[in-house]
Amino acid sequence: WQGAALACAQTHKALGLRRKDRRPLETDSLPFSRIFVYGAQVIGVPLPEVYLQPEQPGEILPANCEEKGALVPSFVVRAGMLQARPEKELAFVCAKQLSYLRPEHYLKMVLQTNTDLKAVFISALLLVQPQFPVKPELVPAVEKWLPSIRERVHPKWQEQLHLVVKRFLGMAGDVDLVRWGNAIEATGNRVGLLVCGDLDVAARLVSLEPGQVGGPSTKDKIKDLVLYSISEEYFAARSHLGTVIG
Repeated sequence: WQGAALACAQTHKALGLRRKDRRPLETDSLPFSRIFVYGAQVIGVPLPEVYLQPEQPGEILPANCEEKGALVPSFVVRAGMLQARPEKELAFVCAKQLSYLRPEHYLKMVLQTNTDLKAVFISALLLVQPQFPVKPELVPAVEKWLPSIRERVHPKWQEQLHLVVKRFLGMAGDVDLVRWGNAIEATGNRVGLLVCGDLDVAARLVSLEPGQVGGPSTKDKIKDLVLYSISEEYFAARSHLGTVIG
């Protein structure tokens, strides 16, 4: 995932961000910053860099940055997250976005199309099994990604990749990356609900999100949240957290 993320990363300068402008989240007095730090602690991810653009409309956008060959996960936070807003809403949005920083979720955040996702997946297989068959319609996308990923997969990552790919090929099962992506989004919604602790808030914010081609309907997303909200897993997680936002 890191090699693929680096293959599509940009420098801070290219994205119009200045490192000196990063927000000091852990000492910041903004409500957003306090909730963002709490969300990162709950989810178990390192705090990413955050840059504020209060004059720009919108909420929060990922910025897949790199510096000197190292990945620097970042977010750009805009007016919708910085104006007066209920803490539970901030908690849901922050937690959902932070959930994408988990290593097993990160590529869903930075790869915007299913074609790119498939091409990156196949490229990883080809790094280990160069003779792996590629469908003709995916060849151009794979040829675009493979050299960049090969260049950025460090030797220690390559060793791990060999083990994972060989294990995967031995399983000989079908891969549904669209379903995987939908599951990642569902996990983000559940994490948002877990941190904000309010089903009404979570359902309303999910209903405002634009639909995705091939993705579940808004009704199905909300149904999943409702079922999760009455599950033993949800109550156990809430009990473990102890504190409640808002």
